[in-house]
Amino acid sequence: MKMNRIWVLDPIDGTKGFMRGEHYCIALALLVNGKPTLSVMGCPNLQLQEIMKGVGGKDVNKIATGFDTISHKNNNLHLFPSSSGTIFFAVTGHGAFIRSLSMPLGAAYEVSVSSSSDSSECVLCEAKEALHGDRSVTMKVSQSLGLKRDFVRLDGQCKLSIVGAGAADGNMRLPPKGYIEKIWDHAAGSHFVTEAGGKVTDLQGRSLDFTQGRYLSADVNAILASNGILHKEILDAIIKAKN
Repeated sequence: MKMNRIWVLDPIDGTKGFMRGEHYCIALALLVNGKPTLSVMGCPNLQLQEIMKGVGGKDVNKIATGFDTISHKNNNLHLFPSSSGTIFFAVTGHGAFIRSLSMPLGAAYEVSVSSSSDSSECVLCEAKEALHGDRSVTMKVSQSLGLKRDFVRLDGQCKLSIVGAGAADGNMRLPPKGYIEKIWDHAAGSHFVTEAGGKVTDLQGRSLDFTQGRYLSADVNAILASNGILHKEILDAIIKAKN
């Protein structure tokens, strides 16, 4: 049987973050018969050393400080340390890995989602742009779970990257009413999270379906990625908050 292989690319996932000079992601996934089998995400401003601190690392979204130098033509050139970018990648059945560009060729750390089981201590992500999410719902979720930690706010699939790497416990995607999700916003990130041992579903608990073409089903009105352990508890809190 001939297999249907499709590459899904988002060259700048998190356009607003890119324009601000903050967080964004280059996301690539390979779909085979509609199922993600490989994912690669490059997050130029996420720092490997902060991600490796795990859940609660307060500087996971901090951008590394660069330094300015003067070129031979007297033009200002802004340089960043080689450790300031992180590449996340996974292959179905082979685990999830992260590396910085400063590491030797072929070197990487294998990662997994967090083992957090106390919802009040968990760290959740949401969109940096308020219009890309629903702050009223996420605030209610925070109150319902009794969260003691602030939300981590990032653009694009950087949020899914740190959930899969164990630096956050979950990410809530709550788009405006009527918004139809595009597959390039989720294929790579959801694959990375699941290969790292986590879970990604819509509010009905269904896995994301990438067989419908360029878009997810129109009835997907929210998406939760988590470490799996806390998935049902967070999902129930979102449903309660939305109602």
